[in-house]
Amino acid sequence: MSPASLTMKANTLGNDCDKSVQLWKGKCELEVAKQNCFRVIKDHLQRLSFLPHLPNTNGVKEFLSQLKQPTANSSASEICGNSEDCGTLDLSGLNLCCNFSSKSVLDGTWLVLQYRGVEKDVTIQCLEDISLQGTNEASILDALVCCTESKHEIPSYQIIGDNLDLNVKVRHMDSENKNKSFHWFNLVAFKDQVSGSHLPDVH
Repeated sequence: MSPASLTMKANTLGNDCDKSVQLWKGKCELEVAKQNCFRVIKDHLQRLSFLPHLPNTNGVKEFLSQLKQPTANSSASEICGNSEDCGTLDLSGLNLCCNFSSKSVLDGTWLVLQYRGVEKDVTIQCLEDISLQGTNEASILDALVCCTESKHEIPSYQIIGDNLDLNVKVRHMDSENKNKSFHWFNLVAFKDQVSGSHLPDVH
């Protein structure tokens, strides 16, 4: 291979080499975000245990159908729509015992998730997962437990690297055509086949 061809190959070496790793990383980050979303929903609903009843999965499906309509806005979104003080709003004061309809509870849950910084797409995916659990009359807390138990543990990973040195010597050297020395550090990401995150961090 000529030095020119080798130089051209070296310049294109590594293009999109991390594409599959980025896709895997995105899936891992989504699973972490969904686990956080499930945790926030569970904590919020457990604080509402004093209500006569909590929404069922059928109520979650109806809430999602209204949420996906382009002109539909939940009342929780309307509360914060034009308010500059939404960031300091005490959300716990909104959960009144006299207001325990399925839609009001889900609106309040949606508002809590927005306040905690959970992205809308992640929230919708979590609510879709909840709505698919059990029967239509299943409690949202029971469906939530099924979702968290059915989630596989996110695999851990290791990043391993090594130096990569390449010297390209030209046959006829001039001011524009000189010897080239490439010094790279090659990184490879490996998924751990077995996760040890559940083990204690002691000898």
